[in-house]
Amino acid sequence: GTVKAVEGETVHHIPDELPLRTAALIEPCSVGTHCKNRAGVQPCDNVLMWGAGPIGLMGWAAMTHQGVKNIVVGEQMPDRIEFAKNFGLDVFDNSEASLIDYAGEKFGIVNINSYERANVDKYIDYVGLGALIKEYMDNGRPNSTFATLTLDGRPLEITPSEFMSKEYTVMGSRSYTPADAREVIEVLCDKSLDMASLITSEFALDEYEKAFEVACDRNNGLKTVFRIAGE
Repeated sequence: GTVKAVEGETVHHIPDELPLRTAALIEPCSVGTHCKNRAGVQPCDNVLMWGAGPIGLMGWAAMTHQGVKNIVVGEQMPDRIEFAKNFGLDVFDNSEASLIDYAGEKFGIVNINSYERANVDKYIDYVGLGALIKEYMDNGRPNSTFATLTLDGRPLEITPSEFMSKEYTVMGSRSYTPADAREVIEVLCDKSLDMASLITSEFALDEYEKAFEVACDRNNGLKTVFRIAGE
């Protein structure tokens, strides 16, 4: 059917204080925001998230704007670790050690259903690696939630009884909703968050080949935007 233009739903007003350059982040930021909303993140939660790439940083920013204080982040790429630390994240290099163990040091250990686990309420996969579901199944805290926006299509072996014994909730996250977009506009207007710093490359439209080359290189900055004449 025909998609109608409805303010606040399919069309969103950009506040005067939000530069169009920063507003260009609304779409990817909504992806990261939808994932943390699928997990039902609340300000009082202890959150563990894998991935400090652009989507992960945007999800972190949305949670921080929401008032979440306790977030630990796992990342393996040195440049992304450095950027994330400067951005304000509590980042742990999980290339050789467990992020869940690090969360135990930060949030403490609890005993639930006879399982001693790091006291994490919400686990969020911003990497897109299906193996992280397995890591959660093996080492997650009972009565917690895992959300992923993974694009990994490889099959996994899991033990269904784990969902009963540990009372797990596992959520998939796809795209975003109008409510996510409205939330993101507020996040991008938050002066305490330097969201514009996530834009690390700008190109004119006639430089499209170089722009896509940079955007496709995971080791080359974060977000790439086109600079339209007059903006």
